[in-house]
Order: sequence, then C-alpha cells, then structure tokens
Amino acid sequence: MLRTVCITVTTVLMGSIVPALAAVEGYDPPNNYATWVFLGFCALIIVAQLATLARRGPRQRSRELDQAAEHSKAH
Repeated sequence: MLRTVCITVTTVLMGSIVPALAAVEGYDPPNNYATWVFLGFCALIIVAQLATLARRGPRQRSRELDQAAEHSKAH
C-alpha cells in the first residue's frame, strides 16, 4: 500500500514538473532597471532596520521588552 502511494505521488509530481521546466527554459527575462531599483530600495530598508537592531544591542532590547511587559501588566 505504501509503495503504491509513493509511486503515485512521485508520478504526479514528475508529471507536473516537466512542463514547468520546459516553459522556463524558453523564457528570456527582460533586463529591467526599474526592477533592480525597486529591489535595491527593499534591500536598503531591510539593511537599515537590521543596522538599528544591531546598534541598540541585546541588553537594551531586553530592557525595553521588560518595560513594555510591566507597562501592559499595569493597565
């Protein structure tokens, strides 16, 4: 029973992957600068957020979390 299920699942997956790979092979993506500018801005936002977290340090972040927890318990 398990063998039959494995063979069936494998057959279905292979049958759906082959047409997708054939479609991707013929696709030539455009060299769009607007896309790269957009991805650059996204990366800039992520790096800025990570730099802020790294600059604050783990002790200050845990202290702020403790203060927020105390504040929420008081209300």
